[in-house]
Amino acid sequence: MVDGPCRVDPPGVHAHLRLRCGGPRSLRSSRGRGGSREVAACAGTVIGQSVVDLYYEDATAFEEGTRLALLAYYGSINARDYSEEEIEAADLLLGERTDRILSAANEDRYDAAMFGEVLDCYRQLALGLYENRAVLDADAQAYEEAVDVSIEALRETFAREE
Repeated sequence: MVDGPCRVDPPGVHAHLRLRCGGPRSLRSSRGRGGSREVAACAGTVIGQSVVDLYYEDATAFEEGTRLALLAYYGSINARDYSEEEIEAADLLLGERTDRILSAANEDRYDAAMFGEVLDCYRQLALGLYENRAVLDADAQAYEEAVDVSIEALRETFAREE
């Protein structure tokens, strides 16, 4: 965490931005949905599904799913005082879960159980987004800009060539 407004760290290997915010403690949720690893796992799962949606040319599902996942992830990470090591581990897990969904889709291993997991993650992230809304509202423009950059980076990486 940093004191003051949000700052964006450079994109990582999985094309998502790390957004770190400080600010008054009263703006940070004390409840939240799970720890950093649980939220990261679900965010990665939903981003993976969103990239699959993009592959099947559903740009709206891609953008909305990715936006939900990243906002919920940023809200959760910035709602608590996680160490840099915890955040790095969460970032890594997010990427691993994204890759897991993409690999399953590419290798015809995507089944009903995995789809159920994706749906469960959508629900968990939506609840987390609601619970950490104050964190996100405190610097909404920075979060939206970070998400927009991430969506474009993912689109450039995974969109079908015409």
